[in-house]
Amino acid sequence: MASVVGFALVSAPRGASAAPDKTIYELQERCGRSAAAAMAEDRPGEIVKTKTGDILTNYESHYSPELNKCFVLEKHSISRREKGVLRAFNSEALADILENKTYGVLANDLDDERGKQIQHADAAPATICEVNGAFCSSAIEWHSLIKPYIGDQP
Repeated sequence: MASVVGFALVSAPRGASAAPDKTIYELQERCGRSAAAAMAEDRPGEIVKTKTGDILTNYESHYSPELNKCFVLEKHSISRREKGVLRAFNSEALADILENKTYGVLANDLDDERGKQIQHADAAPATICEVNGAFCSSAIEWHSLIKPYIGDQP
């Protein structure tokens, strides 16, 4: 009889956690659909040609159960010709899709003014780097600041 009671106590939390896991999964799915709808106009995954260069936009959706919010991490890879030199830039923005609120922005050069590629782009100095009032100076710091919003998946 003791082993049956022990089994019941051990298995009770597993059954109890199934509903929250399902709820979180559904909220993650809803977040993904909301992000896809919001980002559709930016044509994610497509290279958009402009007069001065190209822009590639992608995004990731992240549902935060702790904050009960749906975040989108919008990413832009930009190449453009400046003074005859092809330059590469990166920008990211973290926003709450449902509240239409931007939490942070990162912009950095992926090369120097001569067009020479920077070896460790994450360590490259940021032109703009701010998350919810906290300033940063590189993509490495940016990823550390956005982690509370999106978890371990930058």
